[in-house]
Amino acid sequence: MTMTRSTPAPPANEFAARRAQSPPAWASTPERLRFSPRRRTSCRSSRGFNRRARGGAVLLLAGCALLSGACAPAALAPGAGAAGYDATARAADSVAALAVFRSNIATIHHRDRPAYLRHYLQSPRLVRAGPAGVQYGYEGLAAGDPDSWPDTLVASHFEVTPLAPGVVYGAYRYRVVDGGSQRGISERVFVRQPDGSWRVAVSTAFRSPGDQPVPAVALTGATIIDGTGAAPRRGTVVMREGKIACVGECDLTGDVEAIDATGKWIIPGLVDAHVHYSQTGWADGRPDALDLRERFPYDSTVAALEAHPERFFRSYLCSGVTATFDVGGYPWTWQLRERAERSTAAPHVAAAGPLLTPFAPPPLLLPGTQQFIRMESDSLT
Repeated sequence: MTMTRSTPAPPANEFAARRAQSPPAWASTPERLRFSPRRRTSCRSSRGFNRRARGGAVLLLAGCALLSGACAPAALAPGAGAAGYDATARAADSVAALAVFRSNIATIHHRDRPAYLRHYLQSPRLVRAGPAGVQYGYEGLAAGDPDSWPDTLVASHFEVTPLAPGVVYGAYRYRVVDGGSQRGISERVFVRQPDGSWRVAVSTAFRSPGDQPVPAVALTGATIIDGTGAAPRRGTVVMREGKIACVGECDLTGDVEAIDATGKWIIPGLVDAHVHYSQTGWADGRPDALDLRERFPYDSTVAALEAHPERFFRSYLCSGVTATFDVGGYPWTWQLRERAERSTAAPHVAAAGPLLTPFAPPPLLLPGTQQFIRMESDSLT
């Protein structure tokens, strides 16, 4: 099920295809192309970002003119669009480009690099732009790291706008989790090829400013376990401003973007109530069980654990664990709570600190610190 916003018809001097999968409603053909003022307001909260967004629009139009004869000035001349590019043709281009757009994002979800690369124009004229600048050519894209996939990509608010016959502009909002959480807007220009296929000719991605409002999203049709003890049920979860606003039967009017989650489960974050951040889960972190210190020095292993707990943070979140309790370890585990709370890429952490014990295995004793507090007897402990 795909939900769309209920919005007024666009002004007569612009055209836009909304993100619906059904044929969109069109306004009259414009005499010249311009970007919707309503759409620009999504970047208005930051003056600097708004300048970048406008610059991106100029880049997209310039790239379109560079990459396809369909963007030649004659196609944009006053009065030319009404006769040569009617509403039916614009709708057909929009539907075709939107399908390719969603397919492009699906290859990221499936981590299918060959399919991902097939969506792009295999030409030196391919344009990719982001905060670091502009890159040209397909070879640079194809030569990238084949394993550089994000842990999570949430794509929503797809919109497409036909610019000229065989040329469609598209944009969507994204949230990426990969060692951190980022939100932003990514754009595409799709160009129809002589064989009728569509390729991405221009691709951009710009992170939203920190004070940019988080768009409302609804996950519909999922099976929900709400943590109250109630039986699982199908329903909807609505998130506004980054927080859960509704679970169950929810109002999807207004600015809510609906994502079909049929066949999926939505559950509360899991809690792992017995972890040790100062152990690796293997013999290098427990030389008292199997001594491999000649190959894996224990002090180096512990130092690496202290310096890089984010490896475990990422593993927990990818497994659906959003809270952990460290039941005993070195004193530095106390500091993990504050460190985790400052990050959107870490679960909540509670830590007990050093273990109380009548016996401390010698291989686990390091100079200058201790993960055990020795007690003289079981009764005293």
